[in-house]
Amino acid sequence: MGNLIRHGGPPVWVILLFGVIALVDAALIVRRPDERKLAFLRAMSAATVFAMMAGFTAGVAKSINGCSALPPALRDRWTFLVAKGTAESLADVILGAALLALAWFIAAMGVRRQISE
Repeated sequence: MGNLIRHGGPPVWVILLFGVIALVDAALIVRRPDERKLAFLRAMSAATVFAMMAGFTAGVAKSINGCSALPPALRDRWTFLVAKGTAESLADVILGAALLALAWFIAAMGVRRQISE
């Protein structure tokens, strides 16, 4: 988890915030299922996905842009540096997807509970 936060950069905090809000809402759905809470979870999921996309693309763009400032002695290593930057940028996607998967798993228990009542 620490590596994901370190590699994710500043956008990771927005992803964490949105993901935790989604998790709390999912827990509330288990406690008392209701369509408004489910609608809010859908909206928070979309916000989390957009934050993941923004964080990932910003990280990749920064990696590519950084290659233009490489000293001549390191210019032949640009592919390695872009690959490393892309891998680090994926931390935003990994963290956001894990939080959303957990939130929707929890919400599914609440939906199942609502259907069985």
